[in-house]
Amino acid sequence: MKNPIDGRQFKKELSLEEKRVIESFKGLPFIQEWERVDLILTWRKFKSANALFLRVENGARPDLRKIRKIIEDAGILFNEGSLVESSGNPAFWVCFVANNQADIELISRLWFEGRSPDNLKAHSELGRMYGYPPTAIQAFNQWEAAGAKYEEKGKFLLTDYEREHYVSEELSRFAHFQLSKENWHQELDTVRKWAEEIRLVDAELYKKIEDGNPMNY
Repeated sequence: MKNPIDGRQFKKELSLEEKRVIESFKGLPFIQEWERVDLILTWRKFKSANALFLRVENGARPDLRKIRKIIEDAGILFNEGSLVESSGNPAFWVCFVANNQADIELISRLWFEGRSPDNLKAHSELGRMYGYPPTAIQAFNQWEAAGAKYEEKGKFLLTDYEREHYVSEELSRFAHFQLSKENWHQELDTVRKWAEEIRLVDAELYKKIEDGNPMNY
């Protein structure tokens, strides 16, 4: 299948400072490719805030001081968050980044509340900060309000089967949210902008995402 991003011409050249920031992000310890995508999109203001998940392996704790310096030197706000542990799953450190003071405070508070399926207000605010299209947020909340039963998903959101068959693999890799049943075509415009921006500012990262294993949503 032809890559939907191919053929687009980017005339904008990154400044030396922007190139420095991109290089600094490559040196972030414990940051995986998907976290780096979200960090870049927050830095470029396609998202206002995001969470970074740093897996703790063999008791090694992320170097939060180094991570903070790199992120704050890029002009992004940082909150080191806390360690999250659950039975049977690897522990991880959740940190928060934002490009404005109000949202760094909001995401640091709401992220934990938003893990409860009955807190639709938290879901909406988190979706807004993550840059998700309003129609996708609304459809997801409708599904949650209806009980979030898998067999009922198709009434509000694209099913896994529909997403696999209707959405190109290239775009699906960058769509870090559930697409709505009614407006998924328009919602993919947001995803295209994200993919184009990553390809513009970090072509190497774009290629890794393109060649890697897709995430499940």
